[in-house]
Amino acid sequence: MTSKSRSPALFHFEDRHVFGAAIVIWIALWAFLSSLFPAFPVDETRYLTVAWEMRQSGHLLLLTLNGDPYSHKPPLLFWLINLLWTLGGTKIAVARVIPLLCVLSVALLTRELARRLYPQRPSASVIAPVLMLACPGIIIYGNLIMFDMLLTVWLMAALITAWKLLQDNSTKSWLLFGLFTGLGVLTKGPVILIYVGFPVLLGPFLLALAGVRPSYSLVSWYAKMLLALGVAAAVALAWAVPAALEGGPEYARMIFWKQSAGRMVEAFAHRRPLWFYVPFVIAFFLPFYSWPPFWQALRGASLKTRRTLPALFLLTAVAMPFLSFTLISSKQVHYMLPLIPAACILIATRLEGKKIPANGLAGFIIFYALLTVAVVAAPYIGVSRPEDRVITSVLTHPLPALFIFSLVSVILLGVGLRDTLPRQALALMASMAIFHGAFAYWAAQTTFPFYDLRPVAEALQVYKDKPLAYAPRYAGELTYMAKLDRPFAVMEIKALESWFRKNPEGVALVRYSDAAHVREYRVLQSFPYKADRYYALIRPR
Repeated sequence: MTSKSRSPALFHFEDRHVFGAAIVIWIALWAFLSSLFPAFPVDETRYLTVAWEMRQSGHLLLLTLNGDPYSHKPPLLFWLINLLWTLGGTKIAVARVIPLLCVLSVALLTRELARRLYPQRPSASVIAPVLMLACPGIIIYGNLIMFDMLLTVWLMAALITAWKLLQDNSTKSWLLFGLFTGLGVLTKGPVILIYVGFPVLLGPFLLALAGVRPSYSLVSWYAKMLLALGVAAAVALAWAVPAALEGGPEYARMIFWKQSAGRMVEAFAHRRPLWFYVPFVIAFFLPFYSWPPFWQALRGASLKTRRTLPALFLLTAVAMPFLSFTLISSKQVHYMLPLIPAACILIATRLEGKKIPANGLAGFIIFYALLTVAVVAAPYIGVSRPEDRVITSVLTHPLPALFIFSLVSVILLGVGLRDTLPRQALALMASMAIFHGAFAYWAAQTTFPFYDLRPVAEALQVYKDKPLAYAPRYAGELTYMAKLDRPFAVMEIKALESWFRKNPEGVALVRYSDAAHVREYRVLQSFPYKADRYYALIRPR
């Protein structure tokens, strides 16, 4: 890992500074993206609304959405949002500190897990978190107010503890494992068991495959595993039981079955084919494919190296959850995010001792150049419908100079940080940060305005003291954005006529794609939404 390239690098940069530099770059990227991102509907706006209603009602146990019990997610993320709002005010930017803290925590935990798994390969603990921060999936979802990065924090903490368990099987470690698993349940439900369960469930068999004789019995191992599951259940039930008692039988059924085990056996949401994850997993590691050391790492993964205990542990932590989620009918892209850190450790450990090519980043620079050309040219070659308003807006704001600037920056990074693999990984990560920053700035001028509900929320402020209706289906898009203190009356568009007869002073907010839906009403204001839809504030003529 310390061999030199054929020509010296431009920048004098120590490998021990690589991780710190990656963290600084990530914080800068987060600050830049946070200044550009609106609260994206429907996920971010929904979660902010649930947190807002928690704050308005003062109920920390029973979650609500538009005044009705909300059973889809546990409360930990909403508690954290309200904690930060208490400290910094109820702004979107304050809530976005949570994904920042989660990504930084995951990076630190990834480094620590790599260090513990491979103490004889110190560069792995540097490269692994940097590669993770370079993954497009982490860059995209790691800057959004969602559950997956917080879940990944507890997963990585649990995996570090699980590795220690394989060494000593101590009761203290099992209790910690149970605590982290319980916090994962409080974050996103029992799905955490799919991520953390296989390394401990199969732990004794991994030891046997690696030729390691444990100093403890199978009975002791699985008895303590049951103890840890009890701890996890106690942490989760400390919220779930009081919430179920307050929410009633239907709410209890939803949180105890429908949104956990029911999701695995019955796709009442997000039904996808078996192969759904494959193209997204390929895309998550897209920047690595033009980096020669990545292919060297794959070629270097011999059967002997795969049979070592650390490799078996990581393969189990990545492959078994992936197969499980593939078989579960309910699928979402971001379910794969928690698997990325362990996968990056696997890649990083294979790089130890590999030859460092002098042109190691040349392929990535070419890839980046082609990606830049594709982004700039896409609106002009009809990759989407030309009649879309979003695409039309892009055509009027191509901003090619921005991408040319970012390309030059990437070339300088490639030339300046090419003489060790950690520095090449940092150059790759910084390049992806530059690209996503440039793309986000471009999108902020072109696409984001069609997702930004702040103009709609500002218009609602005028009518917030009047009866308010929403049609057709409400997912919490506006309650937080407009800082409303009461729920909408939600109905289908055809029911508005009857509602207006009962509420002659009322105002309705309608989301539609066909203007015929609002033709018989007086449109007070209308707003473009996404590619082909609108919001309109309406009243009877």
